[in-house]
Amino acid sequence: MLRFIKKYLRDKRAATAIAFALAIPVVVGSAGMAIDVANGYLIKQRLTHALDAAAVAAAASSNEGGNLEAKVNQFFYQNYPPEKLGAITDLDISQVGTNISVSATARYNTYFAQFLGIEEMDVSANTTVAREILGLEVALVLDVTGSMNDEYYDPETREDVANIQALRKAATSFTNILFNAAVFQDTIKIGLVPYSTSVNVGPYGLGFDLNGEEYDTAFVNNPNDLDYYNPQAPRSNPQGNVYEDNRADTQWRGCIIEREYPDDTEDADNWWRWDMYRYTFRYHRNNYYRQYYCKRQNWRGECVEYDRIYNYFDDLYAREYDGRNYICNKSHILPLTNDRDEVNYQIAKLKASGNTVGNIGMVWGYRLVSPQFPFREGAAYNDPEWKKAVVMMTDGDNYIDDNYSGYGGYTQTDVRSAYDVNERFAETCENMKDQGIIIYTVTFSSGISDNTRDYYRECATDPDKYINAPTQSDLVAAFEQISRELSNVHIIE
Repeated sequence: MLRFIKKYLRDKRAATAIAFALAIPVVVGSAGMAIDVANGYLIKQRLTHALDAAAVAAAASSNEGGNLEAKVNQFFYQNYPPEKLGAITDLDISQVGTNISVSATARYNTYFAQFLGIEEMDVSANTTVAREILGLEVALVLDVTGSMNDEYYDPETREDVANIQALRKAATSFTNILFNAAVFQDTIKIGLVPYSTSVNVGPYGLGFDLNGEEYDTAFVNNPNDLDYYNPQAPRSNPQGNVYEDNRADTQWRGCIIEREYPDDTEDADNWWRWDMYRYTFRYHRNNYYRQYYCKRQNWRGECVEYDRIYNYFDDLYAREYDGRNYICNKSHILPLTNDRDEVNYQIAKLKASGNTVGNIGMVWGYRLVSPQFPFREGAAYNDPEWKKAVVMMTDGDNYIDDNYSGYGGYTQTDVRSAYDVNERFAETCENMKDQGIIIYTVTFSSGISDNTRDYYRECATDPDKYINAPTQSDLVAAFEQISRELSNVHIIE
């Protein structure tokens, strides 16, 4: 019996199995702990990204406590949806002066560490963003050519929506985001430069503001003492149709003829003046349109003398279209202002007509943010308390008409092709960059050529500031993205 007991005690068979069975929870828990810890790091990374995005976006969208909290929640959960790993148990928001702090905690139910008695892990992250008290002057250079009347189906509204409506929405959102984010409203100034065949300088060209009060030195020549007609009057002084027929030669709608090179790529000098846009067929590329009316024929019926005073097509357009103001866009320049309501009012009235001559729009965006004549609302170029930006948007390739454009009659100018316009555009962009102006460019719609996109990409201050927006929703998103980037908000912690 004693021998049997000793033999049993010396027998080691199955001892390893017993030891392994006893060690299983420790081995599995230790190995699985690495997986749970890795998941914890993943949760923290997602949490930090969502907090950064929410804090920056909310700070750039709102400056009020209750609304700020709502914006943080909105943007946070867009970037950290409920189905993500780790359930949010705490989201705190605090604001001290111009700094906004956001913190969050996510609870993670472990998979393997529970074998060691650890059933939950709390992962925390925080971020702080600051608003700089720095002034911003920005000109929105907006394409209001005829193609902006094109309509596309909007799946949200289930209706056809014109591109010009999408542009109004994008520009309004841009304006509201900037003003909402501003610590002080007078640190934001926005101006508008709608453009198409030409740029409409409004009553400012004749030395008056939208209310008919003295503005500054007149910079548009008016040898025939024409009346200015404003179809897009300000909200403070709405002007109805003074004439239902606004085609008379006694009226000028506000468009100008751009100066010749190199002036059309540069900021203005005090002595510069521009001629009025007066549409005519007298300088058409084709002689048939220039000298249509025959005054005297020979015995063979051939015209031997043309009437150089009367032109049939000029008379036709005066009777049937807008005469001397034909395809002069109705939407005029709005100088830099901190009046949010006026900016949005003018945006809401944007109308589409005409062809695309983008360099003229760009150079007037340059002149709008300039401290120099003819618009002097801009701060000095070297003022450290202000930064200047221009957002340039187009929906098509540049085009010079065979008859008349923002450079006058076809035979009056050497700007006769899209290439000429593109090259002037590129030079204008370089001149603006030399002055420290931040340039964002947006190409809208899928019909724009690769060549045009290349010019716009090169024009932007850097490649990240060029955005291609094929659809209407892309256009709105692009303007919102730019406004948040310009809103003087940055992460400090």
